[in-house]
Amino acid sequence: MSSPQIKPIFGRDKDAAHLLDRVKKPGVTVLSARPQQGKTRLFEQLRDTLRSPAGKERAYVVGYYEGRKEVTDLLLRAIENLYVDWLSDSTFFEQAKIVARQHEGRWIELLGGAGKQLAQLLKAQEPSGTLTKGVEGWFSGLVKANQDLTTGGLNLSRLSYEQARDVLKLVNGVTNKPAVLILDAAEQLQKPAEQLNNLQRYLTRVDDWPPVHFLFACREPAQGEAEDAAYQTAQELDADSVRVKIMLLGGMDLSDLAERDRLWQYLSEKVPAARQMKSDVIFELLEAYPGTLHRWVDDTPATPGEMRQLALDAKDRLYRELKPTFEKLHEDNEGLFDVAARMALLPESKYCGPEDTYDAIALNGQPADSFDRLVRCGLLLRDSHGVRCSFGLTSRYERAQAAFLEHQVWSARRSAIGEGLVSALAAQARVGHMSEFPFVTALALLSPVAGRVNLSDSVAAYCRWVVLGLSIDSWGDDDRDLIDCVRPYINKNPSSAPLAAMMLFNTLNNAKEEGDTEHRDVLLDELRVLASSNREDAAVRQQLAMGLFNTLNHAKEEGDTARRDALLEELRALSSSNPEDAAVRERLANGLVNTLVYAKEEGDTDHRDALLDELRALASSHPDDAAVREQLANGLVNTLVDAKEEGDTARRDALLEELRALASSNREDTAVREQLANGLFNTQVDAKEEGDTERRDALLKELRVLSSSHPDDAAVRERLAKGLLSTLMDLKEEGDTERQDDLLEELRVLSSSNPDDSAVRGALARGLVLEATIRMLQSDDQTACALLSEAEQIIEPHLDEPGMEELAQIAAKIRMKMDDGAGNADQTNKDG
Repeated sequence: MSSPQIKPIFGRDKDAAHLLDRVKKPGVTVLSARPQQGKTRLFEQLRDTLRSPAGKERAYVVGYYEGRKEVTDLLLRAIENLYVDWLSDSTFFEQAKIVARQHEGRWIELLGGAGKQLAQLLKAQEPSGTLTKGVEGWFSGLVKANQDLTTGGLNLSRLSYEQARDVLKLVNGVTNKPAVLILDAAEQLQKPAEQLNNLQRYLTRVDDWPPVHFLFACREPAQGEAEDAAYQTAQELDADSVRVKIMLLGGMDLSDLAERDRLWQYLSEKVPAARQMKSDVIFELLEAYPGTLHRWVDDTPATPGEMRQLALDAKDRLYRELKPTFEKLHEDNEGLFDVAARMALLPESKYCGPEDTYDAIALNGQPADSFDRLVRCGLLLRDSHGVRCSFGLTSRYERAQAAFLEHQVWSARRSAIGEGLVSALAAQARVGHMSEFPFVTALALLSPVAGRVNLSDSVAAYCRWVVLGLSIDSWGDDDRDLIDCVRPYINKNPSSAPLAAMMLFNTLNNAKEEGDTEHRDVLLDELRVLASSNREDAAVRQQLAMGLFNTLNHAKEEGDTARRDALLEELRALSSSNPEDAAVRERLANGLVNTLVYAKEEGDTDHRDALLDELRALASSHPDDAAVREQLANGLVNTLVDAKEEGDTARRDALLEELRALASSNREDTAVREQLANGLFNTQVDAKEEGDTERRDALLKELRVLSSSHPDDAAVRERLAKGLLSTLMDLKEEGDTERQDDLLEELRVLSSSNPDDSAVRGALARGLVLEATIRMLQSDDQTACALLSEAEQIIEPHLDEPGMEELAQIAAKIRMKMDDGAGNADQTNKDG
């Protein structure tokens, strides 16, 4: 029989397949979901699929009915629907079709008298007449006179357990097909437990029945919401029988791109506003919730704003328990209400930082069991591990936040809660570590709702400053007054100063990137003022040191050497007045080594040497400071390279010896060891240029020893590989082929022992290509070809690594030359 025109269904293929699998065996399946998740639509699709299987013979007889308050027997309605469906299908029973024609579609009369006629037809199958007699009597008494289907439904008497079983036996005896009975919207019934009691008896006597699978839908209660009778019945059935399964229906599954495209095309056709929006925005608003989809299609919004509002309205219905739960909390327990409110203003828990700190901020002194109490009252949910509490899905979190923000009488309460939350979050961000980032993010997310939270101008400006410091928004003209607005808040709340300093530092850098050096300098001045008023706060002082160092580099780029030197002097003074502050000292060391490099570029070697001496003194006075020691090693290597360029080999060698001594006295310092490896490699290259091959080989040996004693140090290993390759190239000029082979083999072993080291792999590939070139020039094509093949096996899988594409092209040219040479030789032999 034909069904009315219904809307297409999306994102339910897996759910539909699961239902189709369930009906293959006798039992009961309960479809439980929140409002507007598409329970009815999924059942309708199942009904139509079973009644009209594509290109196949029907495998089931199907009855379907949707519950309503006036329905006194949902099971009877569904069996009535199954019986009518059976009579209307000629493939099941030709005689039934004849009966239907005789009555010309008058179903009241048909149901009133068909039992008697069908009983006669079944006597050949049921000679005793036991089954048919019961069915005949039942159908004859179902209909009262003068009632019509168009009045809203038959007034049928309550169906007994035996009658339900016997009519299904009747249909099964004729068709030999299992039955599927779909009892939709059971929660709408007046007394669902009474109407579903036949299912409980059925589950205890399944073998007495013909093959049948029952499905019914009920509303899943919200967390903390009282369970209705239909849901309680489902739970009881599930507890009593393994043949029962409660299937929770979640959001639409739109992971398949083809399904997303199909839904997008449908929306584009049906909803005018959808054609004005990007698909990603549409799906973000939809959040896989069918209720939103239905709202859009039914109301056909004309603008994106209307679409957004309809999406919010749909989710309000989905999470309608949130607002009254908030209101009841406010009346009964303000402390618990405040915890819930802070949870609504904090980012979702998956974005938050360490659990203990996050929980402490949310609790704000309230008892630790507050989360459990909020779970019990239905506002918060536990995660799948039963550990963290949150509002659940993003859409539920957003509606919880809206429920708190939109209530008119909570204005003053929102202000107090919001400002306390800002202070607590700001106090957690002190050193700029990534672990603090969630708290900074939480502050930034308060900025867009600052007005609705009723934050004071100063507190709202502080949140806005965080947004700018994170570069979430570009800096506008209206934001230039933020500093004046924020300053009173920081002075009143010193714990907020470190984050303020961090945001000043960030916005200072942003201003430079935007070319606004004037604004950058204003921000640096403000950072100075903040540090001056918070002298004992190391976190604020660290941000000032970083700002001075960065601006020092900016000044060099801008050609303002006088300002650069003045900023370095300011760093010196800051470090001198805080001699135990390692963070400031590190920035001073960075500034010294950078200025050392700049001085060399400017030809001021005296200034460079003075800065190196200053680095030495700083490292000497703080021998345990690894950061300063690293910068000293960096300065020694840079000056070592300079000394070579200046022709002062004696000084170069003295600086290398100083590097050796520094590394020897700090054997576990990886950064110093790396700089020593750099110095050894550079001096090895110099030795070749100076014709001192003996020293070159000694330095290479020293690199070997250094790498062997620190096999996990990739930086040292890279310098060794480069040293081996460089020496291999030298030996080509020297004609020492035997040693070339030894060095190449050493590269092979090094690469084999470190298969994931791209630098070593690249050096080996270059060595192989070089050796292949040499062999080709020596007319040893066989060896050249083997070396080239070995190189190609290394190169081809790693073409994305630096230099490999170029090596591949060189290898291809060498092979082409060898092929051309072989071809010419063959032609010569033929001619001969």
